[in-house]
Amino acid sequence: RALLLEFDIDIVSYLEQPLCVIAVVDGRRSRSIPDFEIRSRFGERRFEEIKYSREVADVNSRAHRQLQIQRTWCEETGHPHALVTESVIW
Repeated sequence: RALLLEFDIDIVSYLEQPLCVIAVVDGRRSRSIPDFEIRSRFGERRFEEIKYSREVADVNSRAHRQLQIQRTWCEETGHPHALVTESVIW
């Protein structure tokens, strides 16, 4: 994914595993580290998580829980969040 970001003219900068986010999901305070923080030339700051689609399809998986935590934190802080799967990368 980093290689794709390097050649995207709309991306000003990106950080890999930029911070640990904390959110309450299903009554539990949990933490997760997004794979990327991306800043665009339009001033947008967004977060992305990279996963295989089969990993997030299972609602009981660790990957699915990570997405819930990150999405909740992003909603609370007003940042866009995206799941990037192999269909985007390949």
